[in-house]
Amino acid sequence: MAVSAGAGKIDVIAVVIDVAMMMENAPVFQSQVGDQLLAWKSAGLNVALLALVQDAARFEQAVGARLGAAGVRIERVEKRGFLRNLFSMAAALRRLRRTQQLRHAYVRGLWGPVVLALAGRGFRMPYVYDWRGAIVDETRASGAAAYKVALYGLLEGWGIRGARAVTAVSRPLAGYARQRHGVEPAAVVPCCIWPPALPAVESLRAQRRELGFRDEHLVLVYSGGLSHYQQVPATLSVWRLLLDEPDVRFLLLTNESPHSAPAVIGDLGMFGERLVHRSLPRQAVPLALASCDAGFMLRDGRELNRVASPVKFPEYLAAGLAVVGSPGTGDVSELIAAHDLGTLVDPADPDAGAAGVRVLLGRLRRERAAYAQRARALAMARYDWASYAATYRSIYLARDSDATATEA
Repeated sequence: MAVSAGAGKIDVIAVVIDVAMMMENAPVFQSQVGDQLLAWKSAGLNVALLALVQDAARFEQAVGARLGAAGVRIERVEKRGFLRNLFSMAAALRRLRRTQQLRHAYVRGLWGPVVLALAGRGFRMPYVYDWRGAIVDETRASGAAAYKVALYGLLEGWGIRGARAVTAVSRPLAGYARQRHGVEPAAVVPCCIWPPALPAVESLRAQRRELGFRDEHLVLVYSGGLSHYQQVPATLSVWRLLLDEPDVRFLLLTNESPHSAPAVIGDLGMFGERLVHRSLPRQAVPLALASCDAGFMLRDGRELNRVASPVKFPEYLAAGLAVVGSPGTGDVSELIAAHDLGTLVDPADPDAGAAGVRVLLGRLRRERAAYAQRARALAMARYDWASYAATYRSIYLARDSDATATEA
């Protein structure tokens, strides 16, 4: 276990543990945990990270170096086996409190509260539960056994009700917290990003050429994993119906996620050279997205998606893309309609979806710059980590929450 230097008071320590995902292999952890820690630092908090790590070199390259450079204290626990991981994380937390004044923990998912409980023996540190979505429905959607669905539901409720404060990623999820657990979320903080500067025109043209697209093409892109809820086959079904649009091209950017089932995307041969399939490092994705025209993020209408805050939405907005989404996806669907950002497509009806996208294509041919301007404006106003600095301070620095971990 490697530890960065420094002693004293820590306002918030993020306890990050999952069955399969670690910080080094999960882009969602790198963006929604790593970047959030940097946001806390920018808001004036003293921050630490306790994380499960399988590949130390990869961890350092993906997230460790930049967190360390920002002054985040890092505690790494080597991944071994599930039960050993839980107890090793708890032991690391107990060791840390000997030299640090720990005010709060941050947890997301099922296992962070378990680690805090295992630290035990008078270790009473209030924690904030960052509720990211309907894990029970996600588990059910993955085809898990009924006992696992029930167990995860019990663990989720126990962890949420035991939190000092809960944050939710969407307004529908906040309502779900009230209805299901009787908990009033302290704030709605969606999946955010650090909006990158829009690349220069020449950089965008060079990227398009490198991908095989010309200036006059309209490029439709999907960026993300192949999990069951991502509806990538439905996206491809719509794209196939648009092959009669001569100026339309397609970019499929997929990553490797440990929680992604090996989705069958089918034979892409019918697209010929009009579709490019790439896997890019995280830092290269913003430029690739900004060189496109419209981003796809289709979801079905189940509970998992009704409360979601897909991070690809702000990524598309920051890139200046029009967005093709689906009805009933968290706050996203209403925002697409209210801000005239794109169109909504039912993934179960590709014919109607393709018809809607054709209308959007016509508008993009005439109003591409206007779509980009609206998208960027919403990304900066609602999905910039820096926009929530006051929220972080109110949650983690409030006078009535000035509790610290104590020894029995």
